[in-house]
This record gives sequence, C-alpha cells and structure tokens, in this order.
Amino acid sequence: MSDQMLRTIAEKLNLHSTKAVQKASEYYRLCSAKSTLGLSKISDTAKICVVLHIASEELSLSLDKSRAIKLSCLTKPSYLKLVHTYKSLLNGGSTVTISSLCADLGIPELAQTARELLDKYTNSQIKGSVDAEQPMYACAAVLATTKLKRATVDKNHLKENCRVKWATVQKLSGEMAELGRSSREGRKRKVGGPDSSAIAAAIEKKSTQFSNASEETRNDKTEQDPEDEYQSWKRRILEQANS
Repeated sequence: MSDQMLRTIAEKLNLHSTKAVQKASEYYRLCSAKSTLGLSKISDTAKICVVLHIASEELSLSLDKSRAIKLSCLTKPSYLKLVHTYKSLLNGGSTVTISSLCADLGIPELAQTARELLDKYTNSQIKGSVDAEQPMYACAAVLATTKLKRATVDKNHLKENCRVKWATVQKLSGEMAELGRSSREGRKRKVGGPDSSAIAAAIEKKSTQFSNASEETRNDKTEQDPEDEYQSWKRRILEQANS
C-alpha cells in the first residue's frame, strides 16, 4: 500500500484532512503487523477504506461511508464487521459501548436514545444489580431501541459483541423495550379537560338568568343589553375551557 493510494481513496471519500490520512496510514501499518489469517483475503482498498473510516471518526471528521462500502466491494455487514475487527486490533480489544455499536451499525443518531433507555432500565432495578459496563447491556439497549424506532440492523454484529448467550440479550432487550413503550405512553397521556356537561349546565343556568333580566331592562337604554352581556360571558367561558 502506497501513501499515494491512500490519499487518492481519501479524496474519493471526501476526506481532505492531511492529519486523518497520516493517522490512517499509521493504523494500516499497525493492523498489518497484527494481521490475522482471515484479513489476508481482504483487498488493500477495503483495508484503506476501513482505516480512513476509523481515523475520520476519531478526529470527528465527515467521510462518505456509503462510498467507502462501495469501494471496499464488501457488503455493509461485512464492512462494519471489518471496522470492528480493526478497532479491536488497534485497541487490543476495545470496550463495547452503545456509541461504538451504533456507529458500527450505521445508526449513530439512535445512540442517545439507547443510552437513555439503559439509564431508565438501570434505575428501575435494585441498586447495584446492573453492571451497565457489561457488553450485554449495551447490546440489549441498542436492540431495544431499534425495535422501538423500527430500524433494521445486522443483529449478528450484536451477537458477536454481547459475550453472553443471545437469549439473555433478547430477554433484556424485551424488558427495556417494554420500559421504553411505557415511558412513551406516559408522556402522551394528557390530563383530562374541563367537564363539558358542567360547562353546558352553567351556560344554560346563566342563559335563564339573562333572559329574565332582559325583560326587566329592555326599555332602559342606559344599561348594557343583557343579551349582549350574556353572549360576551359565554364567549369567555368557552375560550377558557378550550385554552
């Protein structure tokens, strides 16, 4: 792999940072030194796309990930799995987090929701009974969030990272999803409005009072017409009820 090849691919991915290219070049050499037999079948182009992907994430730079997958000639799940493999090689076995899982699965916009869901689940359990740092909880929170948001992801990636039986993650995910649905329904629930029958009765009573007063003051031009006063009062009551 030449530096020129790396720069050319970086430009194709709309990554124009010299620092990112240098970091990607370093990552490529490190991963090549630690490379396993399985990676020997991966093309140089795919490896370059992956190290550029990782470098851009670490520097918070944008990169055309869709084009990176296309250039790598890999399927999206295979590409994301390769990204995860390279991250593990670079970090000596990186910690599984909600952010890393969502980034690998291509749903970074759901990371915050998943974190909030995990926090709610942790707070709903006996204090100290949940070790949220364990990968199975991050995987369960991400899985539950994708269910609630109806997002389609590669579940195999979660299976590979949960480090427990998949059935355990599915059970946790179901509990978290139920908690998320309950919270959402609670927010939608509104306090009931004014009793419409009581308002109607009050209007009817007031109407009778104004009708009686109207007969007594109809010929008195100096006083406000009771009918006008009644209509004004009725408008105020209805406006308050609908506010």
